[in-house]
Amino acid sequence: MTAATRKLLASKPFDDVAIREVVREAGTSIGAFYNRFTDKRALLEYLDVQQTAAALTLWTAFFDRPRWRSAAPAEIVRAFIAAAVRAHRQNAGLLRAIHFRLRSQEDADFRARARRVDQLIRRRLSDHLIARRGELAHPEPERAIPFALLFTAAAIREAVLFEDLRLNPGELGDDQLTEELARAFCAYVGCSG
Repeated sequence: MTAATRKLLASKPFDDVAIREVVREAGTSIGAFYNRFTDKRALLEYLDVQQTAAALTLWTAFFDRPRWRSAAPAEIVRAFIAAAVRAHRQNAGLLRAIHFRLRSQEDADFRARARRVDQLIRRRLSDHLIARRGELAHPEPERAIPFALLFTAAAIREAVLFEDLRLNPGELGDDQLTEELARAFCAYVGCSG
């Protein structure tokens, strides 16, 4: 049922996905759905738990790559942003539903899971870049890196999940988005390349 829900979320908002559509897409029954989930909210929570685990695995593996030990800050930033754009594009429907949930309702569990992923990314990217402090021009990189991550994440979310950067549709592809965001990030923290 989770794969069916993800597929449906690619073309419509979570609130518009009916349980009967999920079970039809999954080739199962309403009874099977209710044996596993109490309601649609429980399904979304289960999907969020899965997505969080996948994101934690993805980003841990990304930041553990040996190549980052000798990479320039701009190379790390560009690769990180490319991976973030790709991850958002691959999971756009589900991430859109999760973001709507986070924005529209007070849900401590959803927020805690989102915070875990954000903290891992912030800590690990900061560690890699601060280790190259001499290659960063910003006078306070410990403050600049989280701020650069904030504007980068917001831009990716708007451009990929909500397809809205106030640009003409299709004007900015994923490669161009990655390059422009890497340029902005590096300009702010002062990494050349």
